[in-house]
Amino acid sequence: MNGARAMGEVDLARVNEQVAQGELEEAIAALAAADPKDATATLLLAYLERQRGRYERSEAALDRRIALGLDDAETLLQRGYTRWMAGDLAGAASDMGRVAAGSGDASVRARAATGAADVAAQQREMADVASRAETLEIAWGVAGFALSVVLVTALWRARRS
Repeated sequence: MNGARAMGEVDLARVNEQVAQGELEEAIAALAAADPKDATATLLLAYLERQRGRYERSEAALDRRIALGLDDAETLLQRGYTRWMAGDLAGAASDMGRVAAGSGDASVRARAATGAADVAAQQREMADVASRAETLEIAWGVAGFALSVVLVTALWRARRS
C-alpha cells in the first residue's frame, strides 16, 4: 500500500505523536475519522474528548461503537467514566455495574467495581446535600415568614401610636 491508508484506518503512531506535541485537535480529527470498530482509536478519541470537557462527543464516540454491537467491557467502562464526569451518575452506575457484574477481564471488572462504588458514594453524598438544602430552604422560609410577621406587627403598632 506504499504508506496509503484504507478508508477509516488511522495512523495511531502519528496520533500519539500529535498528542505528545499538544496537537490535540488534529489528533481528535484523525481519530474521529477512524472506523468505530477500531477499539483503540475509539477509546482514545473518547478519552481525549472527555479530557477536553466535551462529554457529549466522548459519549457519542462510544455509543457509535456500542450501536455496532461492540459493547465490550472497556467501552462500557469508558462510557461510565464519561457519564460520571458529565454528571450522569445513574448512567455511570448502570454502565459500571454492568461491567463489574460481567464475566470479562478481571482487572476491568475490578476497575468497574471501584468506579461503581465511588459513583454510589457520590450519589449518597448528593442525596444528603439535597436533603440538607431542602431543610435549609424550609428553615429560611420559616425565618423569613417570622421576620415578616415581626415587621408587620411593628409597623402596625407604630401606626397605632
